[in-house]
Amino acid sequence: MGKGWLAGLGFFAWAVSAWITHIVICLSAGKWGFLIAGALVFPIAVIHGTGHWFGMW
Repeated sequence: MGKGWLAGLGFFAWAVSAWITHIVICLSAGKWGFLIAGALVFPIAVIHGTGHWFGMW
């Protein structure tokens, strides 16, 4: 068993954390359209959540 599973776990943790950040931000700001877009297209939510971490939005 190599170390590839650890990278996969890290990627999964990042994606889920960014997705949850997207949900919380959209709910608190009342951006329902963007919330639905992130729910339907997962990468939108991940990019938006990650952007919030680094102060882009």
